[in-house]
Amino acid sequence: MTKCGLPIERGLATTSRRFSMSEQASPAESASPDRVVEGLEARRRQLQRSATKCRFRWFFLFVAFLIGTGFNVAIDLISGVPSIADWYQGGLAGVILYLVGLGLYRAGIRANLMELNRTLAAGEINPRTSPIPPPPPGGPEPAPETNWKDRPLAVAAISAASTALFMVTVVIPIWDKEKDNQIAELKTEPTKLKTELHDLRGQLDRMEAENLKLRRDLDRLNPDNLFSLDDVYPKGFREVRIGDRTDLVIKVYGSKPDITVDDEDRWISVNFKNPNPFRSITYYYDESARLKTVTSILFQFDNKDGRTFDLLKQQLIDKYSQSKMKEVKGWQPKTTQLEWSGINKHVIRLGDGMLDISRSD
Repeated sequence: MTKCGLPIERGLATTSRRFSMSEQASPAESASPDRVVEGLEARRRQLQRSATKCRFRWFFLFVAFLIGTGFNVAIDLISGVPSIADWYQGGLAGVILYLVGLGLYRAGIRANLMELNRTLAAGEINPRTSPIPPPPPGGPEPAPETNWKDRPLAVAAISAASTALFMVTVVIPIWDKEKDNQIAELKTEPTKLKTELHDLRGQLDRMEAENLKLRRDLDRLNPDNLFSLDDVYPKGFREVRIGDRTDLVIKVYGSKPDITVDDEDRWISVNFKNPNPFRSITYYYDESARLKTVTSILFQFDNKDGRTFDLLKQQLIDKYSQSKMKEVKGWQPKTTQLEWSGINKHVIRLGDGMLDISRSD
């Protein structure tokens, strides 16, 4: 009797434990609406405690200011351009981000409280679908376990605040420093360009002086003819050529007492008191050009007896041949001129009292 009764009692105990465990495994199915309401109220109290803890504190505000200032100080130390205004800007950004993050977090808590209040006010609680399980019977009321990772609004608020803090305190200041450095380099660029331009002008002046010396030496070596095969400009007047700057005319003729130089805004007139063989030279230029250079040259001579015209004509034929000479219409009506074209990329025109030289290309 005793031996048989023991297994029966053990089986009944095992069955009782299994039944009790099945009841605990699905409390939501056997829980009453009152128990669910108690769970919701516990959740509400937990949120209210979180809202109380997550309130504005001056200490955290000061810490946020120090963090923002520290970021900008580190950036200034790396870039080597310290600025107190940037430090203050970083601290202000940290304060603003702290206030924004605090406001978003508290807004999330308020939203959850409003949802719970609406659920409790409606009075329609379904134990099977309620997200808040009721407390177990006979025991103390447990605080619902909550985690900020389970709150999408809190996660979004923290992510947005972190991204904004990184942008304001790191990315934007670095970008500003880079732009400031670029602006500083651009400000020094005009000075560098002016220095280079000054050096180039000095080199150009030296080259023009050397070229002028070589031209004068060439004139002294051939004293007879006015023209040569490799130079279309009359001998003795080769210091200024087409393409030279107009200020070279002043350098060549301005210091001589028997020569007068007048700038007429479109040409420069050079007049000789002792004509040999020319009485004046006119250097034409474009007055609208930024860099004024000689575009054509007109030599004028006295031709009362025609001897100077015949002399120049014969020398041009001797140098450039009569086959290249052709007769063209003159500048004035019913007049003609003799023209030699393609002579060292120049065009030479000889008329009554004038010799014109221009470029053909």
